[in-house]
Amino acid sequence: MRLDRGACSISQRATLLLLRPGLATFEIPTTFLQLLGLSQFVFVGGKAIEKSSFPDLDQKIASIRDHERTYQAARAALARNPHGNEAAKTIGAELDAFKREAREAAEIFWPLYCDTLKRKPDALGRIDTILPETSFAR
Repeated sequence: MRLDRGACSISQRATLLLLRPGLATFEIPTTFLQLLGLSQFVFVGGKAIEKSSFPDLDQKIASIRDHERTYQAARAALARNPHGNEAAKTIGAELDAFKREAREAAEIFWPLYCDTLKRKPDALGRIDTILPETSFAR
């Protein structure tokens, strides 16, 4: 990187020395300026509309936590009233939603962090075995 900057700097200095007599009248062609402007516009526009997956992952994690809290509340309600059919239905629905959201979060997570982590975490391979009450343990 440093060598590239040095070579570029040397080439720029040589160009300036060669152009010095005509430097006052040196003009950048209009077409070149238009191409630079168009290139910059496309780059900035692309960055502006580029969708990041980090907010999606944050939303999935928040949703997983919500499903976990609802699941645990339903389990507590069922423990207080073992004949509560509504709590039993809620447990099943929240468990399914929890697992679905966890799988989706894992699908978002790995592409975001694969370059940083280099090796896929073992927990991502066991995502279907994680239960709400054990999801944040270890």
